[in-house]
Amino acid sequence: MQPIDVYTVIRQLTWAFRPLTCFAEVYDFEKQFRYRVFDPAGGLAIVSVSGLLTTKLLNPRALHEDPRTT
Repeated sequence: MQPIDVYTVIRQLTWAFRPLTCFAEVYDFEKQFRYRVFDPAGGLAIVSVSGLLTTKLLNPRALHEDPRTT
């Protein structure tokens, strides 16, 4: 499995939530990742996820692991 880059993750994630708007970004010196999905009617965040480690997101093997076992 080849490693992927953070911009590929952002593109795929924002595409996955279409037609809803998804905003994704890296923060904390590119160590963490967060995203929010917005309600089209009211503009409120209906999904908000933060604190995902970029090391896990960029490792294809880690993406397939059960988070309860790591």
